[in-house]
Amino acid sequence: MSDPPKAVWRCPGCGSDEIEGLAWVRLKDETVQTWDENSAHWCPGCEEHVKRICEVTSEGRCLTHDQPFRICWIG
Repeated sequence: MSDPPKAVWRCPGCGSDEIEGLAWVRLKDETVQTWDENSAHWCPGCEEHVKRICEVTSEGRCLTHDQPFRICWIG
């Protein structure tokens, strides 16, 4: 049995999954230790900082706001 697909973080402005956030990274093995969920995130698609991002399933459901991602979409 395979694992279900992981949800991805998306920008509600353009839908991009290329958003960036601040994180503490262990340099020795380049693993993320923790990241700041409350900081502004950078979206290269929108070319702006966004505060609210969405964790979206492969079925298009926003887990962050418990609704379809299309409702979160502000672009």
